[in-house]
Amino acid sequence: MKRKTKLIIWLVVGIILALGPIWGLVGTVVGMILAFGHLQQSASGEPEMLANDIGLALYTTVAGLIACPIGIIIVVVSAIMLGRTKNGPEEIPNKKPDQTPSSVGSRSV
Repeated sequence: MKRKTKLIIWLVVGIILALGPIWGLVGTVVGMILAFGHLQQSASGEPEMLANDIGLALYTTVAGLIACPIGIIIVVVSAIMLGRTKNGPEEIPNKKPDQTPSSVGSRSV
């Protein structure tokens, strides 16, 4: 696999990790929905069932907050290395020597 392809894959992985707080929020919502579902099903409101579901919500939130800075570091490093690769996205082809900015687009009348 080419180096540029590997860097692009790392860039995508970093972006997914940088979105960690969003994934944590999704897990929090799912955990709370489960907690309220168990609360509705059992009239007594068993604390053990609620604690498990709320624990799931908190674990996903923490995991998302931990993944975010790791993802940001991966994105920054991958973008810098991708910019340094041969034929990277920042490389601009040279203009022909006979073209100057003043002669481009001007026509003699």
